[in-house]
Amino acid sequence: AHSQSKAPAPRSQASSRKPLATLASMVLSAIAALPGSFKAMRGMFAFHGLVLDVGIINVLPFVDEAASDAQRTEKFPWALGGYAGFARVPNLGPTHRRFMTENMAYAILRTAPALFYTNVPILCTAVASHLVEALTIAWEIIYYECPANAMVPVTLMGLFSTQTLLTVKFNQGALIKSADHPTALAAMTGMVAGVWLTWAAAAASVAARKPNEPK
Repeated sequence: AHSQSKAPAPRSQASSRKPLATLASMVLSAIAALPGSFKAMRGMFAFHGLVLDVGIINVLPFVDEAASDAQRTEKFPWALGGYAGFARVPNLGPTHRRFMTENMAYAILRTAPALFYTNVPILCTAVASHLVEALTIAWEIIYYECPANAMVPVTLMGLFSTQTLLTVKFNQGALIKSADHPTALAAMTGMVAGVWLTWAAAAASVAARKPNEPK
């Protein structure tokens, strides 16, 4: 009689899912073990870099034009136009496409800290992106009378950069082993101050507008 080799028993779905469940559990446990300030900062960067800069600004225009225009009207009026001296920019028009590209660059700078949250130079470059964006929006507000709701993202740049600076400065749980980066910390402090000075200049410009000017 010929001997017949038995085929290996198929792995159950439960056993194949076990490594994934274990990995997910490890990741969640590691996140849960982080000090609150670092969890909040990582969440902020993930939201800002992925949800806002990628999802709303770069994906939504291809999915729903009306929703994309509504987001530009509410959150990014300088990318929509339609105010004095600036014609309305259609969805995926040249100016809109450049705005999308700009924010993909921001997304890289702001998603990296969600992963490398103890790397002070990476955090410093993210704060630099906050300053640059605050300056460009304030430029539109002060010199081109961009609608006043553009102050909302300028304010967010101030809050996000301040949160990053304080997280690094107080270094809860001593997670950052190189917290004695005096140059990077000084640069972050100066840039955060720059964001708030920019905010003050833009806010003063909005407050000084005449009644018939857009506010």
